[in-house]
Amino acid sequence: MDISGIAALVTGGGSGLGAATAEALAAAGAHVVVMDLRQEAAAAVAARIGGVAVAGDVAEEGRSRRRWMRPRPWARCGWR
Repeated sequence: MDISGIAALVTGGGSGLGAATAEALAAAGAHVVVMDLRQEAAAAVAARIGGVAVAGDVAEEGRSRRRWMRPRPWARCGWR
């Protein structure tokens, strides 16, 4: 499967399986947004893979919805 240039959001991407998933997607050519409860953890993974970090909790529907109603975090990278 060719995922070059596709934008991918990885929740829980600051550690463990989420970080491994973010790394694999980036290695396959995807533009990765790393989301985690801990901004610092997301930022560390994003820096390592050339992605974008955001802090967020997808378990909180209202908070998540408000987060994504803002300008897209990847917009500054030219991603769609």
